[in-house]
Amino acid sequence: MPSIPPKLFKFRTWNPAGKNRTRELLEEGAFYCPSPHELDDPHDTLLGAHATGSPLDMDRFVLLDLDGVHPLMDKYNIGAITELNEKTVTDPQDQKVLRAMGRRKSRRHTRIVCFSAHFGSELMWAFYAAKHTGICLVFDTDHEFFRRAKPVVYCHSPTDLGHFALEPGEDDELAFCKSLPWQFQEEWRLVFQGDEPKKMPFPKEKLTAVILGYRFLEQHRNDLQDVLMKANYRVDIWRVDRLPNTYDLGLMKVEEIGTHIASAPMT
Repeated sequence: MPSIPPKLFKFRTWNPAGKNRTRELLEEGAFYCPSPHELDDPHDTLLGAHATGSPLDMDRFVLLDLDGVHPLMDKYNIGAITELNEKTVTDPQDQKVLRAMGRRKSRRHTRIVCFSAHFGSELMWAFYAAKHTGICLVFDTDHEFFRRAKPVVYCHSPTDLGHFALEPGEDDELAFCKSLPWQFQEEWRLVFQGDEPKKMPFPKEKLTAVILGYRFLEQHRNDLQDVLMKANYRVDIWRVDRLPNTYDLGLMKVEEIGTHIASAPMT
């Protein structure tokens, strides 16, 4: 597995007029940890069927949640899904189907925090920082909090990752697997097992910089800086700028909050 990058980046909106969840994040010093159901990729963590109230919901359930189950019930003459277990299903190949069901159920009860390995993706700014009007939080990763972060693997099919038995507390690889169109995210994740915590405190001293998007309005900068100062962050503030005659994004340092050693250039 690749080493954790020295910095991880979290793209955020900044909405001073309405509900500002980024303000809450900074004031509380805690990430909101969404469940996989809340993420934007419908395939994320391969949870099974998503009910919408459509007549097709049952078809979805049969195809996505019961894949491989009916042949097992016929083979072992079992009349109820609840009777399927490793005592009644004895063939090691058939037990892989049971393990896949168990893993899917476990993945439904997880919480996830997502980061990116780079700040310069135009698509990340567009999709997750409100069309370049938001901000990007920059974290140094030399802390125990980030030690369990793992990179997302982008592949053609989830079957590229074979089903396997997990040890207690071991992360499921399918929680770190996405399709190829999502490669632009260059994502790293922290995955927490269970329905809690919904919020996870982070080491505030490891937030070392805040990057303002190319379209971040200057009139909102004082508001952002006030939040950072009141919460005792020590950060550099940078602004994204376009580089002439290229499609690249560069950075310009505009402010320092608190007394600290200036952070190293971002990679």
